[in-house]
Amino acid sequence: MATGRRTTPGGRLRGNGALPVVAGLAAALTLSGAAVYTVEAMPCDNAGQYVRHANSTELIGGCVNGDQLPGAPTQDPDEPDSTSATTQLDNDRR
Repeated sequence: MATGRRTTPGGRLRGNGALPVVAGLAAALTLSGAAVYTVEAMPCDNAGQYVRHANSTELIGGCVNGDQLPGAPTQDPDEPDSTSATTQLDNDRR
């Protein structure tokens, strides 16, 4: 009796499925290495710290200036857009 390999109905040998496990571990190791390299290569002297407030957490310090971040949307997402297709259709019917 062979251990680790089984025969399929067509007579071919089938492995024990170690290849997907090895491939998954290799991918995890590669991504972990890339993350560590990215953090180590960051040219920042002050990594910042998180400060917990009553209902929120704030990052104090760090390498990113607030001016470098995109602003919050000014339009209410629940408010209908004035350039929507239905508004244009209504204007065309008038």
